[in-house]
Amino acid sequence: MKTAYEKLFKHFKFVDALEMKNRLAMGPILTYASRENGEISDIDLTFYEKRVGGVSTVIIGPAFITENGQVAPGQIGIHRDQVIRKLHQLTQMIHRRGAKAILQLSHGGRKCVEMENKWEAISPSEKPHKRKGKKPVQMTERDITYMVQAFGEATTRAMEAGFDGVEIDGGNECLLQQFISRQANERSDSYGGSAENRFTFALEVIREVTR
Repeated sequence: MKTAYEKLFKHFKFVDALEMKNRLAMGPILTYASRENGEISDIDLTFYEKRVGGVSTVIIGPAFITENGQVAPGQIGIHRDQVIRKLHQLTQMIHRRGAKAILQLSHGGRKCVEMENKWEAISPSEKPHKRKGKKPVQMTERDITYMVQAFGEATTRAMEAGFDGVEIDGGNECLLQQFISRQANERSDSYGGSAENRFTFALEVIREVTR
C-alpha cells in the first residue's frame, strides 16, 4: 500500500468522542427500493448489508422529513414514527458489522413537483425548477417555522432508530440550497435578498437539529 493512503485505514476519533475504525465512508444513495409509506424494505436491508463491511461509516438517505419533501418513489422516509422500527433493524445490522450509521435528512422543496400525490411542492419562491416546469408554492413564515421543527423531529426519530448522527442535505438543489440560491429564492423578507438573509433558514435548521 502507498504511504499516502495509510491514514485512510487508521482509527479516527472526532472531538465529541465518536470513534471510527477507519476513514472510509459510504455516501448517501437513493435506492428507489423503500415502501410506498417511506419505510425501508428488505431490499434496502440486503443492499446495505452487502456493502457495509469495510467502511467505518454508512450514510443512509436521503430521507425525506415531511410528506411533501419526497423527491422520488421508493425514497426512504423519516417523516413519521411508524418508520422507526425498520430503521432500527438497519442500524443494528450496521453496528454489528462494526460501522457507524448516519442518516441524511432531506427535503426536496421545488424538486417535488413531479410527485403524484395530494401534497403541493413548496419552495422559498414560486420560481419553478429549470428542468421541472411546474410552479411550487411559496412558503410562508409559518411554513418555514414548521419546516425547521420538522428537521428537529426527524432528528429525534433518527436517534430513536439508533443512528449515531445525522447529516443535513444542504446540496443537490434541495430545500436548504433553494433558500441560499438566488436562482430559487426571490423573497424580500428576512429569508431572502442579502446573502446573510438567504442563509437564515439553513442556520435555523442547524440550530434546531443540534438542539
